[in-house]
Amino acid sequence: METTVGQRITLLINHYCGGSEKRFAESLGVSPAVINNYTNGKQQSKPSFDMLHKICTTYPQVQIEWLISGQGEMLKQALAEKDTSAHATMRSIPLLDVKAAANGKGGYLPDGPFIASEEVIYLPPHLVRGGRHIAVTVRGDSMAPTLQHGDIIICKEIEPNCWFELPQQEVYLVESEDNGLQVKRIENCLAQEGIIICWSDNPEHAPFQLSHEQIRKVWQVCWRLSNYLEPPASFRAIA
Repeated sequence: METTVGQRITLLINHYCGGSEKRFAESLGVSPAVINNYTNGKQQSKPSFDMLHKICTTYPQVQIEWLISGQGEMLKQALAEKDTSAHATMRSIPLLDVKAAANGKGGYLPDGPFIASEEVIYLPPHLVRGGRHIAVTVRGDSMAPTLQHGDIIICKEIEPNCWFELPQQEVYLVESEDNGLQVKRIENCLAQEGIIICWSDNPEHAPFQLSHEQIRKVWQVCWRLSNYLEPPASFRAIA
């Protein structure tokens, strides 16, 4: 039977979220009203390419051909046969082959509205709500002891219109023309002086300034994955 794209989205809501449009909307980082407009709204508007991409990124087992046209199976075959897969309700975060420098110059993120990667990290949707997220690897020791060389950080994109409201002294991934990707603790002076001051947690590294014009992207560091377990300061080796 032929279905509309709104009906197909309803099938996904029933499959992944037990029929809850609110939970489905939260997993995509949009309001329930947006989803309701596709499924039950009077206008029955069709989702944009950006929304279709968001659905297939959040739920990577969904067949994009089925979602767009209704042709074929709803789920990719391997995952359809294993409906209990742990990935079925997880959100995929691209793990980029680019280093975030804690010292020196870092790499650069790919241009464009979408970021794809062959490697992904799966996290529960409630841990990475809303917005675009990426995972990158920390290089250097300037953010020690907070972040160690080799740590993987999960970061959420901050839109440029929100840069002036960045909370003070939080840790961010900042991309600038001259320095590439840098992970630093930020002192936000954009409203007063048109700059941010990038601080290292390691006192051996000096702070530096970036003007508003130099900043290309800002990502909030939300989570870290680390295999470094620091001993307590009071630890004493047994003789």
